[in-house]
Amino acid sequence: MIDPFQGIGKPEPLKYLDADVWSRRIDLEHRPIYLVGSTQIDFLACRFHYKD
Repeated sequence: MIDPFQGIGKPEPLKYLDADVWSRRIDLEHRPIYLVGSTQIDFLACRFHYKD
């Protein structure tokens, strides 16, 4: 990921967590949730952000 704050998938900060925690839409059900550090990106969750 070149820039975790721009690009496809509508990246957005999560409202109720730390300011450095972001999500990005893959499809209607799946969104990766990731923590942006100064030198790395840690993925916290990758499946089932929204359920039917």
